[in-house]
Order: sequence, then structure tokens, then C-alpha cells
Amino acid sequence: MAIKSMRTKTFIKKIDDELKLFDGVDLGDDTTNNYLKLAVYYMGLVADCLQSSERKTVKIKKCPGAATPDGHTEK
Repeated sequence: MAIKSMRTKTFIKKIDDELKLFDGVDLGDDTTNNYLKLAVYYMGLVADCLQSSERKTVKIKKCPGAATPDGHTEK
């Protein structure tokens, strides 16, 4: 499993960008939309917690089998 480091501010920006994307999504049914709203809320809490911490970097693990941007899975 590959591990890379990322600046905490950069990571928080990525979280915020994803939250903006998910905030405008309607998934069609109430249950799914509620779970999405909860996920957005909790990821916002993670970003807030990281922002208030003194951590300079975060470590990101690359999971084997995760989808890549072009849709293929890594082996």
C-alpha cells in the first residue's frame, strides 16, 4: 500500500471542493439523500478538526483495487 503525504491545507481544500460538489446532488430518494447529507456533514467536521489542529501534513494511503481517475482498478 503506497503512502504519500499532503499538506493539511491542500487536503482541506480538496475536502471542501468535494463537499461543494455533493451539496448540489439529488440522488432521487429520501433515504439516500439523507445519508449523503450526513456524509457531507461529517466530512465538514473532519475538515474543521484538521483546520483547528496544528498538523502540517496528512498521510494518504492508496488502497489496492481502488478506482483510478480513468475508471480502471489498480492491482
